[in-house]
Amino acid sequence: AYYLARLGHQVEIFEMMPKLGGMPLYGIPEYRLSEEQYKWDIDGVLELGVKVHTGVTLGKDITIRSLKAVGFDAVYLAIGLWQGRLLPFEGKELKGIYSGIDYLRRFHTDEEVITGKKFVIIGAGNVAMDCARSALRAGASHVLLIFRFSKDLMEANPHEITDAENEGVEMRCLVSPVRFVGEDGQLTGIEIESVTLQPNSGGLPDCIPVEGSKEILPCDVVIQAVGQAADFFVQSGEAGVR
Repeated sequence: AYYLARLGHQVEIFEMMPKLGGMPLYGIPEYRLSEEQYKWDIDGVLELGVKVHTGVTLGKDITIRSLKAVGFDAVYLAIGLWQGRLLPFEGKELKGIYSGIDYLRRFHTDEEVITGKKFVIIGAGNVAMDCARSALRAGASHVLLIFRFSKDLMEANPHEITDAENEGVEMRCLVSPVRFVGEDGQLTGIEIESVTLQPNSGGLPDCIPVEGSKEILPCDVVIQAVGQAADFFVQSGEAGVR
């Protein structure tokens, strides 16, 4: 929008969320980048005359065809990766299991913030670190991050890992989740098993389960920061959100 407006085009933004900022605003915690910092960038775009429509969802409120019908010459899709991946393990329907994106988004909306005492974070990227540190800030008494590979294979920036550990996040590597356990529909723990790494001809090594190493970690919240995807489809020349 910024560069198109500077080139003289008339530009309008259609945003499904109530505030502008996209995945950076809703996915990065306030302690890392504040909304005030985003406002400076956003204001620089709006001052060029760009029009904004918030709370408008592609595929529900508008379509590419409807935008073309009212006179838009082109549509640029910058829809982000709003679909958090969830592991298809036994017990996945239990209450208390969330994706990292779902968890972080709530700090910037009117939705109820997810709280609990014992958190388990699955993953080792920057999103996992953000979730772990946010959980501590939201009042969790214990936050454990589990990762199936060795620590040197963690995807997060090294300083994010160090900061998380310094703030009290416990990390266990070379363990893999097996299933979620609970009572009366509520999560009570996650079963894990130890693994060893075996090099292969590809990229990451294979994880080999260690026999007899299974254990259950008590927890009331599991946050899965194991990947994201665009919730997007194109059909018959149209685009929308599932």
